Formats: sequence, structure tokens, C-alpha cells
Amino acid sequence: MRKITIYLILFLAAVGLYNLMFAQSMFKEETYEDFIDGSFSSTTISGIGSAAYIHLSSFTVEWWNTNWKYRKVLYVFNFVNKTLTDYQVLFTTNTQMLIQQGKMKTDCSDIRFVAEDNQTLLPHFIESGANTAKTKIWIKIPSIPAGSINNPSYVKIYMYYGNPTATNAANPKEVFDVYEDFSTNPRTSGYWDIYDRGDQTYTCVWNQTAQNFSLTKASQNRA
Repeated sequence: MRKITIYLILFLAAVGLYNLMFAQSMFKEETYEDFIDGSFSSTTISGIGSAAYIHLSSFTVEWWNTNWKYRKVLYVFNFVNKTLTDYQVLFTTNTQMLIQQGKMKTDCSDIRFVAEDNQTLLPHFIESGANTAKTKIWIKIPSIPAGSINNPSYVKIYMYYGNPTATNAANPKEVFDVYEDFSTNPRTSGYWDIYDRGDQTYTCVWNQTAQNFSLTKASQNRA
């Protein structure tokens, strides 16, 4: 939540105690409009005098893309004494609630993850649970500084959502070094495929028909 500088000017009077009450029960900043509009709530100012003024200091908010109406801040901590490079992080969130509130597309295809610079898109992949209370999302983070148990380091990233015209940008092959869900057509080029060798074993191969070769990587006995 942003820091707000308050300048209070009291015009003193001989007697009298004045309370300025703002009735809203919550100060919330989630949308681009929230960040650029000055607002105040749950605030009581007391003093002796006949009047008081509140001045909100000006600032500029950095927003990745105004076509996305909402964002949340995420902190990823590192408790080990090693810099983590191109590190995949599993993030679980309640997309069902956001969808019910009309803030997210029903298939979660408007989700984007952006680095702290508010410019760099981070690869992500929705593993399971779109439109549920436990949506599992993998995010690939370029670097997380070394930390420790007592003094963990962290990076800040943003999850943007709320663009009804956005198309799906999730791509597991950009998140993981190797990815295969083993549900593709064996004739598909560029995927890991499982072949039944007919002798109680399966062979997992990388099928590159464009180059007209298959490289056997591993085999596993059938249970």
C-alpha cells in the first residue's frame, strides 16, 4: 500500500475540540484507477481549532498495461545461500473468487505475471484448477538473490488480470526446461512420446520428424 504524506493545518480557536471523521471502512488500492485517484478512509483527526485540511501528496503509479484493470503484488522469498536462476515457483491462488466478482475471465486466460520493473513479462503455466479456489500456477523467475534462514532475500512480482479481450499466454515450454504431458499424438514433431515396444517395455523418445530421426532417451519396464 502506498505511503501518503499528510499535511494538517489547524486554525486555532480559544475553545473547542473538532473531530473529522471519514466513514468508509476500508482503504483499498487494487486497480489502476485506485492508484491514480487520491482517497482516504477509516481516518480520525482530532485537534483544537475551527478547521482542518488534509493534503495527499502527488505521485505517479507504474502500471504495466492499462488494458489490465487489476493487479496483485507477490513476494517470492529465498531462504538458501544461493542465487536461484531461471527458477520455477509454484503459486496457488483463488481464481474462482475473482471470476465470481467479474474481475477475471472464466478460463484465466487474462492472467499475466510481470517483473518488478513493470515491463518484463514472466513465463507462466496454469497446471490445474482454473476457476477453482486452488488454482496452481507455475512462474519462471529470472533470478532470486541468495538469502538465509534468518535473513531471506525476496523479489517482488505482479499478477495482472481483468482484461476481457486477452488471449491465453500460458506456455509450459517457456517455464520448464523439458515439458510433456504425454497426451499428444505420437506423430507430433518436437514432443516426448511413449511407444509400446511390444516386449513388456515402453520407450520414451524425442520425435523429430522434420529431421527424420528419433533419439531414445529412456525406457521403463511395464508394471
